Amino acid sequence: MRNVRTLVSAVLTLALAAGCTSNPKPSAQQAIVDRETAAIAPSVARAKTRYKSVVMGSDIRGSTLLISIDAEGLSEMDTDAEDGLLAGFLTDWKRVWLKANPGKHAKLVVEFQNYYGQEEVSRSAKV
Repeated sequence: MRNVRTLVSAVLTLALAAGCTSNPKPSAQQAIVDRETAAIAPSVARAKTRYKSVVMGSDIRGSTLLISIDAEGLSEMDTDAEDGLLAGFLTDWKRVWLKANPGKHAKLVVEFQNYYGQEEVSRSAKV
C-alpha cells in the first residue's frame, strides 16, 4: 500500500510539473508586440552600432517605444545628432506600428530612458 501511495504521489507530481511547464499560446496582443519588436530591431541595431556609447536597447509598451540609453553618452551628443536620432526612431516606429495595427489610431511615443527607467527625452506623433 505504501508503494502505491508513493507511486501515485510521484505520478501526480510529474503531471503537475508537466502542466506548469507547458508553453501557453501567446495572446493576440503579444503576437503583435512580438512582430513590432522584430520589425523595429534593425533600426535599434543600426543605432546601437552608430551610437555605441548612447543606445543600449529597446522595449515596447503599448504605443510607446522605449529606448534604453546611457544618459552620459546622450549628454555628450551634439543637439542636432540627438534630434536626428529621436526623429529617426519616431519615423521608424510610426512605420512599424501602422503596419502592425492597420486602421488604428494612437499617439505614438519614442522615449529615451536612462538606466533607472527615468525619462530623459521623448517625442510623440499622432497616427
